[in-house]
Amino acid sequence: MLTRLIEAIERIKRVDVAGLSLILDRLKAEVVPKTGQPEEKLELTVSTGAYSTDHRGVFFEVGIANRTDQADQVLAWKLSFESQRMELTPTRPFANLSLQVPWLDLPTAEIPAQKFVQGTLFFPGSGLAACMNREPLSGRLTARTFRRHELTSDVKVYLMTTLQKNPDL
Repeated sequence: MLTRLIEAIERIKRVDVAGLSLILDRLKAEVVPKTGQPEEKLELTVSTGAYSTDHRGVFFEVGIANRTDQADQVLAWKLSFESQRMELTPTRPFANLSLQVPWLDLPTAEIPAQKFVQGTLFFPGSGLAACMNREPLSGRLTARTFRRHELTSDVKVYLMTTLQKNPDL
């Protein structure tokens, strides 16, 4: 009996991870640097946010284009929802969650010179569940770097199930 329960739990985990992976792969396509904007030395691009009720938090795909000849490093990330008076910080990825999309290094992410860095961030926020009945939830993602840049992007967060049902969002 215990063996069957363990097998059932493992199947559920695999199905959840597969669904999450598909959503994150889709969101990764949203994260591309703009072309023809050389005046922006560092540029932050952010996907739509996917709130997972299973993991009680928000997943984002992010990218930073560094058009300078000097490397930089993100020292802090902050996801804020002004309407909810809430600020979240990312955590390390789940040990049992391996995805094809790379996780960004925490607490710091390296940004090499003349490179575009892309990865996944997870912001735990069980308090957001009550807010998700009014989709999308609007917020702002901020990255503060070692070279004193503050990169921001306005974001929209949807339930993961909403994104699965509506590929055009």
